[in-house]
Formats: sequence, structure tokens, C-alpha cells
Amino acid sequence: VHGVTQVFCSSLRGIMNSLALLLLALVAGALAQASCTSSDAARIDCGAFAFDISQQQCESRGRCWAVSSTPGVPWCFYQTNAGYVASTAQATATGFQATLSLGPVPGPFGGDISPLLLTVDFETETRLHIKITDPANARFEVPDVVQIPPPSSKAPVTDYAVQLVAGPPWGLVITRVSTGAVLLNTAIPGFVYEDLYLSI
Repeated sequence: VHGVTQVFCSSLRGIMNSLALLLLALVAGALAQASCTSSDAARIDCGAFAFDISQQQCESRGRCWAVSSTPGVPWCFYQTNAGYVASTAQATATGFQATLSLGPVPGPFGGDISPLLLTVDFETETRLHIKITDPANARFEVPDVVQIPPPSSKAPVTDYAVQLVAGPPWGLVITRVSTGAVLLNTAIPGFVYEDLYLSI
């Protein structure tokens, strides 16, 4: 009887584990499907081959697929939650810093880098410096052609306003104070740092 009880308990544990894995898979699938819900105007194509790719190739890369009758709208596109999540901004002497952590959707080529360090410096009334780096690894950086000494303090008055969008996806929204015009908005999906190289 003791042996039968052990077999029964082991089988029951196996069934419960299988059900738990199935539930996790269903939840993950539902979340992925929900993040693929996007209007034609909001779709961000998944790369240079977004208009010359099959559904199988698209979905194998973990991207969304939906046929559209609107000319120029990509059928293969990023999930609406693809990208990084920004931490709360921490003030520095020259601006602020934030940590960017990759969200639930990985990049298309592997070698994703997370976390990243976002540094924003308010240099002058009309000049803003934005830098995104891998804090764990030093990398070669192209030297500046124009050598501008780094500021020692934050500009007291600026003609631009900076909003940090937590995400996902994270983003910076920069507007001109005097006119209200949006100068830059990076809060779109698909931004992922990966350990690749450029061939020229």
C-alpha cells in the first residue's frame, strides 16, 4: 500500500506540474497575442524585410503577423510591448540617469544587452546630450569631431522639456518649450541593443 501511495503521489505531482506548465503557456500566448493587437497606423515594421517575409518566418522571429489591405502597411511588425522598461529617473549634477531593462519581448538576432544606462545631460539652453551605454562592458566610441568640454552643472534654463516614458516600450519625448513642438519621440517598440557588429 505504501508503494502504491508513492506511485499515486508521484503521478499526481506530474499531472499538477504539467497543468501548471500548460497554464503558463496559455497565459504567455494570451499576452503575446494581446501585444500584437495594433491598428494599421500604429504598426512598426520588424526590419528591412518586413514586406518580403512569410508568415512562418515572421512568427519564427517572435514577431506579429496580420494581413492588411492598406498599401504600405507592414504585415510583419513588432509587439506593442517590445523594448525596454525605464526605471525612475535619478537626478545628477548635469541632468538625470535611468536604467533600461529589457521587457518580455527579445530582440530578433540574439545577444540582447540588458540592463542599459541612459544618461541625459542638460548642457545649454538649446543643447541636450543623450547617451545610452552598456554599463557592464566598455566599448569603442567614435571620438567627437568637435571637442566640447562636458558641463559641470545642469543648464538653469532650457528651451526644451524632457519626458521619460517608462514603457514598455520606454522612450524620451522632447518638446520645445517656446512652441510646444515635439522634437523627438522614441517611445516606439523595437529598440533593442544587441551584441553585433557593423560591416562597412
